[in-house]
Amino acid sequence: MASIQDEEAKKRVQEATWQWTGRVIVLLVTFGFGVFAGYTLWGSGDQGALSLRPLAVSQEATITELKNKRVDLDSKLQVTQQRYDECQKALSKAAAPPTATP
Repeated sequence: MASIQDEEAKKRVQEATWQWTGRVIVLLVTFGFGVFAGYTLWGSGDQGALSLRPLAVSQEATITELKNKRVDLDSKLQVTQQRYDECQKALSKAAAPPTATP
């Protein structure tokens, strides 16, 4: 009687092991295909990484140039605003009526 129960338990363990092994194999195949498809679609071809690298380098250079121009223009704007404020102060002083000194 004990050997029959042992055989049934052993058979259930083997079935569970094979079931989980099958699940793991399906997951590995699915992820493996996903990695392969991702590499194929992203890493090669006309729109792949190899053909887009030169475009990325030129765009980075353009972005850097535009950032430098923006910094220059911001500093020019700041200087111009400061000079404008100085001119407004001088104009308000010149337009103010002179005070009489006794």
